[in-house]
Amino acid sequence: MSSLPRTPYFAKIKADGSFEIKDVPPGKYKIKAWHGFLKNQKGKVTVEAGGTATVDFTFK
Repeated sequence: MSSLPRTPYFAKIKADGSFEIKDVPPGKYKIKAWHGFLKNQKGKVTVEAGGTATVDFTFK
C-alpha cells in the first residue's frame, strides 16, 4: 500500500508552516490538509489562469 497522494498536486509544509503547489491548471478544487496527530482539514479553492490562490488551515 502506497502512502503517496493519488494526485500530482501535493506539498509538504515548510518550516514556517507555509506550502506551495505549482503548475495547477485553472479550475475549482477541493483541498485537504493532513496532520499525523490532529484532525484533517478540508477547503475549497478556485485557481484562475495565470493567478495564485490561497487556502489557510488552522490545526488545534
